[in-house]
Formats: sequence, structure tokens, C-alpha cells
Amino acid sequence: MKNFFFSLLLISLIPAIVFSQENKISYSFDTTYLGAYLDKGFDVFGPGSHSGTKSSFNIHAPRSGVGLNITNFRANTGGFENKQKFNYAIYYQNKLFQNKKYATAYKINYCFHHFPDQPRNAANSQEIILNLAWPKLLHTNFTPLYSFCYEYPAGNSYQNRTISGWVHIFGLAYEVPVKNFIPEFKKQMLNLSTLIFYNDGFGGNNIDHDFSHMLLGASTKFQISKNLDLTPGFYYQSSWDDSVNTEDEYWTSLKLSYKF
Repeated sequence: MKNFFFSLLLISLIPAIVFSQENKISYSFDTTYLGAYLDKGFDVFGPGSHSGTKSSFNIHAPRSGVGLNITNFRANTGGFENKQKFNYAIYYQNKLFQNKKYATAYKINYCFHHFPDQPRNAANSQEIILNLAWPKLLHTNFTPLYSFCYEYPAGNSYQNRTISGWVHIFGLAYEVPVKNFIPEFKKQMLNLSTLIFYNDGFGGNNIDHDFSHMLLGASTKFQISKNLDLTPGFYYQSSWDDSVNTEDEYWTSLKLSYKF
């Protein structure tokens, strides 16, 4: 019930955030099957193959660049109830230097992580995230990426007070046109990505300050109808630092998204 009222509170803030009644608001909902659930390289459900589901509701005002997002992560099997998580996020996205070679797309996020099946001071945390992309820099379909996030406990006296730390992410995205793969989908694109993570202390006192892992991803989106998309994906994590993850991981995903 607490999560429900928190969600209503966020949604009620939209008129104040978008600043204008003329600013058209877009709504979307998506649900994703995850063959495994990893967060910043950590295997959330522990060793072994444990699938999960990610469900998200997003509200975005394109003209102002402001949006709200509510996301739920949960395991598809029992025994992981304490790992269920709700993310409540507000974000702002925009572009700089749009007519320049170094045109920059950016997105700033504030996120509150809530674990409803744990005591309030046991696991709840906050996170600041900045995402940057340079789509024109290389004059190709390659887009350099950089992100950083800082996660910290939601209160000063919380039991998870040692998790505070930074994670830096360096990446490259690549779009490949796919012709005649499925005749019904003529504008098909294969999205490839390579991300390298540097963990600067996030996760606890025993976590090394080092490059923790590399994540390779491949996905493509099928437009089923005007408002409905289906996106399958495959991901492989090469784990480099045992303090984060002792095993390489791979998993598939299947995302269904609907725009209102």
C-alpha cells in the first residue's frame, strides 16, 4: 500500500514539473523477462540461473525534457522476496551543441530504491546517475557513451551505510541495418553495445576500486503495431574482479512495451 501511495504522489507532481499545459505528455508501460538479473555487475539473486521480471511505467514531457519512472524488479521464483525492489525516479534529458560534431545528449536521473519486504533502514538507497552520448562524434553508426552513478544509503544510520560508492561506465553503441531478415519489418536495426565498468568502491568495504567487468549486448526492436513493440536481447558479462562477480554471465531478455 505504501508503494501505491508513493506512486500516486509522483504522478501528481507532473503538472508542476512540465510547467505548461501545452507540453504534450507521453505515457508508456513495458515489461521485460530477464534470464538473469544483474545490477552493476553483481548477481542480485546469487549464483546460478535465476530469472526475473522488470516492469516499468514511464511518463515523459518531451518539450521540457522532464520525466518520471516507476520500475519494479522481482524474481520469477520464490525465495527471493527480500530482493524485490521498486525504483522511483525523476529525470531530465536534453541535448547540447546539436549542430556540432561534438553534439551531446544527456540524461540526469535521481532514483530512490525501495525494498518493500525489508526493514526501511536495511536496504533502501538513493542514486544519482548521469548518462552522456555523442552520436555525431565519429561520423558513423558508432556512438561513444559515458555514464557515472553514485549510490548511497537513504538515511545516515541505515544498516547498508557501507555501500556508498561510484561506478563509471565507458561504452560504445553501434546500429546495424538488417535487410530482409524478416520481410514484414523493413526498417530493422540491430543494436550492439560494449560497456566497460569501473567500480570506485560501490557495494561495500570489501569491493576493489578497479575495472570490474565488461558487458556486451545485442538487441533489435520489432514494431508489432503503432503503439506496441517487442524487443528481444542477448547479453554477456565478462567478469574481471572477483570482489564484484566471480563468474562470467550470459542471459536473454524479452521486452514488451506499449505507448499510450
